[in-house]
Amino acid sequence: MRALACTVLRGRSQVVYLLYLATTIPVFGWYERAALTALLSPVKDAAGNLVFSGGGVVVYPFTVFAAVAGVAGVAYRVFRSVGGLGGLLLGLVVGRTATLSMFEAYELTFTGLGAVFHGWDALQKYYAPNLEWTFLKLSYIGVLTPWLTAEGLKKGGATLSIAAAAFTLWLLTGYNLPESGDPAAYTFNAITRILYASTPVLMVRIKGLQ
Repeated sequence: MRALACTVLRGRSQVVYLLYLATTIPVFGWYERAALTALLSPVKDAAGNLVFSGGGVVVYPFTVFAAVAGVAGVAYRVFRSVGGLGGLLLGLVVGRTATLSMFEAYELTFTGLGAVFHGWDALQKYYAPNLEWTFLKLSYIGVLTPWLTAEGLKKGGATLSIAAAAFTLWLLTGYNLPESGDPAAYTFNAITRILYASTPVLMVRIKGLQ
């Protein structure tokens, strides 16, 4: 299957795609606001780990790395396919959207496993009452459609399979939080978070790159 470059989106298709992409800006706006607030307040958690905290949000350094790597990786690959300043700007918006969509998927997985194995109430409190909003954010992984191939989907599936294996090992070691001071908890939290953010990068096919 040949890669579909964004240049094939012309006329109405291009307008529809750009409008679709524009709707992601307000939908995911909370993430930027929360991240900015937290990044301005570096502190230590109960185990002495560096975290960024603000507005009720706690962000670990590996989450920042995952976000930057995900956005930059997708942006680069889209830019390589499209080229020019427009390609760079498009890549940044697509990268932001795909990465945050995967962040939403990660939080759903993370809190879901916590609810099943440890009785955490985060899933019921924050996600169950707003499932349609969660599914909307998950659906925005569709911004990658112009660059998807069967090969890219296989790579994405492989990355998520590795993440599933890491989650399993995390569960077997107690599924503790990083703030518990458990090195395994910190490590597996970092690994799974980064793998989820890396998935869209591997799904994007650079035009002409085999």
